[in-house]
Amino acid sequence: MIKLIVAYDKNFLIGNGNKLPWNIKEEFNHFRNETLNKTILMGDVTFEGIGKPLPNRKTIILTKKQDYEYKNIDVIVETNFKKIIDKYKKNIKEDIIICGGLTIYKLFLPFVDEMIISEIEGSFEGDVFFPKWDKKLFVNKSTTKYNEFIVKRYKKINN
Repeated sequence: MIKLIVAYDKNFLIGNGNKLPWNIKEEFNHFRNETLNKTILMGDVTFEGIGKPLPNRKTIILTKKQDYEYKNIDVIVETNFKKIIDKYKKNIKEDIIICGGLTIYKLFLPFVDEMIISEIEGSFEGDVFFPKWDKKLFVNKSTTKYNEFIVKRYKKINN
């Protein structure tokens, strides 16, 4: 199954350059809890912004750079987007969680089965926005309120 996790503000802002526009410890903990001991996927720019593999996760870095390398037992570098879709779309034993950035979100959005969206309260400064998505294709399965954000879990209809 292909899942997507994202945090955005009321204007769908997800980034300021290659950084998050906010620093909300509770939201970082939410992300950690959702992705711990799972396979996550991100683009090379997002990975480099983090600077290292996230602990206790298998990380797939999707890149167009054929010579891109990262030597770590928990990191796989992949250049073939379709290969990832084929492996995880119908996989009931292993999920992949798409973690960004913008190019990766745009690429995978048509294929996601579930989305975990943190709606950050307020409006922040930045220049990277989550792509428009059709809410009619998803059903909200749950909503959880935190101090500075709300987590909404969506499942694609007919999946």
